[in-house]
Amino acid sequence: MYILAPVGIAGAIACFAFIVIFRHKRIVRLSSPVLSSIICMGCLMLYMSVFFLAIQSKESLSTTIICNLRVWLWGIGYTLAFGPILGKIFRIYFIFNYRRTSNLKIEDWMIVVAVGIMVGIDVALLVIASAVPQLRIRAQVQTSSEYSVDSGFYRVPISNNVLDCQSVPDQGYKIWHIILLSYKGFIQVLSIPLAFGARKVPIKGLNDSIYIISIIYITSVSLAVIIVCFATLNNQGLVNVLAAVYSIGFWISASVILLLVFVPKMYHLYRDPNENDLASNEHTKNHFSTLEEQAKKLEIELKEVKAQEQRLRAQSVSREFSVSKEADINVVATD
Repeated sequence: MYILAPVGIAGAIACFAFIVIFRHKRIVRLSSPVLSSIICMGCLMLYMSVFFLAIQSKESLSTTIICNLRVWLWGIGYTLAFGPILGKIFRIYFIFNYRRTSNLKIEDWMIVVAVGIMVGIDVALLVIASAVPQLRIRAQVQTSSEYSVDSGFYRVPISNNVLDCQSVPDQGYKIWHIILLSYKGFIQVLSIPLAFGARKVPIKGLNDSIYIISIIYITSVSLAVIIVCFATLNNQGLVNVLAAVYSIGFWISASVILLLVFVPKMYHLYRDPNENDLASNEHTKNHFSTLEEQAKKLEIELKEVKAQEQRLRAQSVSREFSVSKEADINVVATD
C-alpha cells in the first residue's frame, strides 16, 4: 500500500487540476465543479488514510498521532467522497419521480449543505471519541507472529512490531468504531434504493447517472466487506490483516469514485473537444424540460376545468332545488 497510496493521491490531485483547468467546459459545469472538488478532497483523504494505515512506528507520540489520523482521515474522507454522490443520485431520482408534483428544484448548494451536515456528524462523533477517556484512542506496539517462512523442513515464525490502535478499556474503542462504521453503512444503505429507482433514466444523455449508480453498488460491497472483517477479525488479534482490509477497501472505493466520475469526462473532452455531441444532448434535455413544463400547464388547466365543472353542477343542482321548491309553493297556494 506504500506504492498504491501515493498513486491514488497523485490521481486525486490530477482530477482536481482537471476541474480547475476545464471548469468552463460544459461537461464539467453540468457535473458541478464544487461537488466534484469535494469528491476529490474526500478521495485524497481516503488515500492519505491508506498511507497511514500502512505506517508502523515505535515512538509513543507518533504512534498515537498516526492512530488518530487514520480514523479522522477515513471517517471524514469517506463522507466527503460519497456525500456528493448520494446528493446527485437523490436529485436524479427526485427529477424523474416527483418533479411533476413538486416545484422544488434541488440546487448544488443544497447538496453542499447536506454534505456539510453529514461531515458535521462525523466530526461530532470523532470529537466525542477524543474527549471521552474510555473512547480515546491510544497506540501500543505489539509483537506479532502472523507470518512465517519455510526454512527447510520446518516453518520459522517471524516476530513483527505491529501498531495496535485501541482504547482503555478495549471495549470502548470497539463500540465507538462500530457506531462510526454503522453511520457510514446507514448513508450507503440510503443510496441503494435511490440507485435502484434511477437505474432506468429515460434520457440517455443525462450527465453521469449510470456511473453514479455503479459507484454506489461497488462502494456498498466494499464497505460491507470492511464492516464484516472488523466484526470477525478484531477479536482475533489479526491487526495487520485488518489494516490491510481497511486499506484495500478504502483504496478501491476512492479509485472507483475517481475513475467513474472523472475519466468519462476526460475521454469525452479528448474525443470531442468542441462538445458538439453534448450540445445535441443538451438540446434534447431542453426539449424534454419544455415538454414537462407544457404538461404541468395542461394539468393545471385540466384541474381548473374540473373545478369549473363542479361549480356548474352545484349551480345546476341549486337551481333545480329552487325550481322544485317554487313549484311546491305554487301547488300549496293553488290548493
